[in-house]
Amino acid sequence: MELPQGIDRDTVASVADEHGTPTYVTSATTVRDRFDSLRDAFPGARIQYAAKANTNPRILALLRERGAALDTVSVGEVIAGESAGFGGDGMMYTSYAPSPEELREVVDRGVLVNVDSPGQMETVIDAGAERVGVRVNPGVGAGHSDEVVTGGKGARFGVTPDEAAALFERALGAGVEPVCLHAHIGSGFLEPEPLVRATERICEIVDDLPVTPEYVDIGGGLGIPYSDAEEPLDVEALGKMVRDAFDVDATLVVEPGRYLVAESTVLVTRVNTVGDGVIGVDAGFNTLLRPAMYDAYHAVTNLSRDAAPTGRYDIAGPICESGDYLGHGRRIAEPREGDLLVVHTAGAYGFAMASRYNSRPLPAEVIVDDGVDVIREREAVDEQFRNVKLD
Repeated sequence: MELPQGIDRDTVASVADEHGTPTYVTSATTVRDRFDSLRDAFPGARIQYAAKANTNPRILALLRERGAALDTVSVGEVIAGESAGFGGDGMMYTSYAPSPEELREVVDRGVLVNVDSPGQMETVIDAGAERVGVRVNPGVGAGHSDEVVTGGKGARFGVTPDEAAALFERALGAGVEPVCLHAHIGSGFLEPEPLVRATERICEIVDDLPVTPEYVDIGGGLGIPYSDAEEPLDVEALGKMVRDAFDVDATLVVEPGRYLVAESTVLVTRVNTVGDGVIGVDAGFNTLLRPAMYDAYHAVTNLSRDAAPTGRYDIAGPICESGDYLGHGRRIAEPREGDLLVVHTAGAYGFAMASRYNSRPLPAEVIVDDGVDVIREREAVDEQFRNVKLD
């Protein structure tokens, strides 16, 4: 698998020497190109980046400069958006079971809330919101695994179409303008049909609402190929199919997350031990959780060797858990202690899901644009305990 644009072997080696490992390295050019391709595929739509995929404010600012809006799921993501220059009108908030206190703070910050229950609607009304949205379950679900399917039968996200109409009526009765109907079917699909079917169904639901909202948000979930064997999603064809299915007088909103950032980033990790078919590296599921959590595939390359792949190796992390593997049976050039490996397509749900498990500090992040800039310093070991009270 190829490296992101602007990142080469020398860049990776220099980053490792100067900033250590493990480190996430992001190509700004790739992020911009992915956004531009989606904007071209959905002309006139509001492209609203799902911040949960990667919340680094530097990356958020890069997307804002390109014309993106922001979808958030927590106060923390709203604050990250503000630090990246987004105003309240450039963000939406869509979360499951937030506290009343969080909802009130989001309203106070001027961000549109897409409510997910009658109780949330009452909280938002009481908080003094002038505008509100409603999240609906369109009855369609899709995703790369069951854990990321958020629509269809059995999904806990979104109200029924009849409940959505009732919530619109409640908002109107309270003098609050219902301006958005929101839906999201899941994450990581590579075929257009699920999103097209969801768009058709969402438009049918809009027809039964008491008023037509300003925004109709069909969600995101656009997948990317994690291996060379997977075919990339044809976003130009997807855009045409969705536009053909979208037949309401409203602004179309699309919420990509991983599509914009996953392929922009590699995780650089150093080989610490070499065993019989097993390589021990300094990045584990505390650094990149997806392989352990979803059995997700990430390609791995040994950048320290020019030779062709010579065998298959399991890539094991330093965490004291038998499930701490970044990959099984990866074909790479024969490794030696000290070699640098890159784990590809790590820009979405990489650092965003990192933890301090085993009391290991969070990794560094750098971005490659006009030079190499640190966008998050590596956490020092003792910084993990800065909020601990011993007496």
